[in-house]
Amino acid sequence: MILMVGHEKGGVGKSTIAITLAHLIAQVTKSKVALVDTDESNNTCMWGQLRSSMGLTSDVTIMNQAIDPTANIPNLAKVYDIVVVDVGAGDYKRLIEMARIVDLWIAPTGPSQKEADSNINLIEAFASANHKHKNGKIPLAFVYNRAPASSNSTEAQEAIDALRQYAPEVTVMNSVLCERKIYRDADKMGRTIMEMAPAQRRKAEAEFVAFFNEAFSIYDQFQKEAKNGNT
Repeated sequence: MILMVGHEKGGVGKSTIAITLAHLIAQVTKSKVALVDTDESNNTCMWGQLRSSMGLTSDVTIMNQAIDPTANIPNLAKVYDIVVVDVGAGDYKRLIEMARIVDLWIAPTGPSQKEADSNINLIEAFASANHKHKNGKIPLAFVYNRAPASSNSTEAQEAIDALRQYAPEVTVMNSVLCERKIYRDADKMGRTIMEMAPAQRRKAEAEFVAFFNEAFSIYDQFQKEAKNGNT
């Protein structure tokens, strides 16, 4: 399975999602997982280096593939059960190349107007590219990230509803990941939120596990549609 995390816009938390998702997949499924950093900023690889310097081991193999990743990732998928790919912001060439071969594309976004505009750009850019995917449809799903953590905030749900109204053919996840300090605390320590103290991680963990479960449910649905020829 090849799972891409990417968006045209920066600052949407794609590397944090990719890192946390890869490690949770390895933890829950006991699969052999690779985490591939194609971003020239190397944020994911630098996190891995920090983790190693802290003396922490990992069930996930982290590697850099900034040069021609599309040619190498299918080969990695033959060696690893699941390959999670972190694609840099604004890298349309790489997004287009990867969109042809992925089994699931998670596009993190946020509730601001700038992010809404960016979502529209992304949807319009790939609207005519479905036929280029190996199954006839790009398996794209948006997830709202860094949403206000206040229980009174309706900002994320309003953004979800607006995106669904604009593009009903696009999958927009029900799960929402809130802006929580524990992600930054974990990042500084070379850890994922799942490795932080239970009392600290409770809310963030519950949100991320819900996202994890929904993501794989969406993957199953895309696979079923491809099998039945409904793409």
